[in-house]
Amino acid sequence: MKNTKKTLSVLLALLLCLTLSIGAFAADTYSITISNSVSGHTYTAYQIFTGDLSHSADGTPVLSNIEWGSSVNGSTVLAALKTANSDKYGNCSTAADVAEAIGNTAADANAFAEIV
Repeated sequence: MKNTKKTLSVLLALLLCLTLSIGAFAADTYSITISNSVSGHTYTAYQIFTGDLSHSADGTPVLSNIEWGSSVNGSTVLAALKTANSDKYGNCSTAADVAEAIGNTAADANAFAEIV
């Protein structure tokens, strides 16, 4: 009886550990295509922002709970943005502020990418 209780408690502990170790899987997958790539050049992708992706009633993607991405020093990026374009990023203090200030056009995204 004593061994049965010990064995059962060990098995339950293992089951709990295994259950908690299963991660969440993203429903959508995304890819990046590089046009006009330079031969021999190594490209690296950086996660600038992180957040929760959902869709509005009309199907438009919406990113909420925006934070700085992994391996990004938010204060350094924010300082660089304010130095390069204080009119656009001068009032920003969080990653969400920066994401909103970037805008919705390719030109806005390209300008942001050049600074970062």
